[in-house]
Amino acid sequence: MKRPYQEETVIEDKSTRTVLITNLENAEQIKPFYKDLPVKEVYTIKENQNILFIIFYDLRNAELFFQRCSTLPFPAVPIYTVSKYEIPRESDKCDEGKNQSTILITNKDNNTLSEEEVSKMCSIFGEIKAVREYRHNQKFVEFYDSRSALEAFKKINEKNSNNNLNLRFVWDNSVKARWDYINNTDRVLKSFQENKYKNEIVKRKKLSKEEEITKKKNFYIGLFDDFIIQNINEIEKMLK
Repeated sequence: MKRPYQEETVIEDKSTRTVLITNLENAEQIKPFYKDLPVKEVYTIKENQNILFIIFYDLRNAELFFQRCSTLPFPAVPIYTVSKYEIPRESDKCDEGKNQSTILITNKDNNTLSEEEVSKMCSIFGEIKAVREYRHNQKFVEFYDSRSALEAFKKINEKNSNNNLNLRFVWDNSVKARWDYINNTDRVLKSFQENKYKNEIVKRKKLSKEEEITKKKNFYIGLFDDFIIQNINEIEKMLK
């Protein structure tokens, strides 16, 4: 059965390091399901404890958590999204503070960089997800873990005594892909808020009805008590 509020989009199944959880009772409710996984940051929107963004370092941990969410004992809803650090800006500069796992390595002497050479250079820092060619002297290296990318960025730069290599961070997802995630997230949040508002109205109506019934019950009980008091002598005679 399809979970509520989830939208069908082309990016729905493409995993990211950030998972948005909606329909929570509170932020603590979901904590046991990710507390054993390394997390960079957890945040919410305007102190709304029903909505939680969880940023992982490792893509595989985000996927593991997402998988765990399929068997939650409560109706929380997960979707993959991008973090607040990945929202496209005017300059849209990527750096080591954005929790990205892709670095672009350039041979400044214009010599060819082979996939094997780059893999050997970078694999000592962590498992590589993919190596992609940009130009003959440039390679994109994507790690599973953003911490591996950061270590590779620092250590290779330190060891690059000939200064023939240039390393820089690039976004894991294109501007278009990030906007797709953002738009999907916006739709999910709007749908969640609308459903939450409707549920609150139904709940208020139900409470009002219950209060009205309780008042009526109390009114009838009051009348019955008055009847007993007024006719106590007759009732006692009947019970003898």
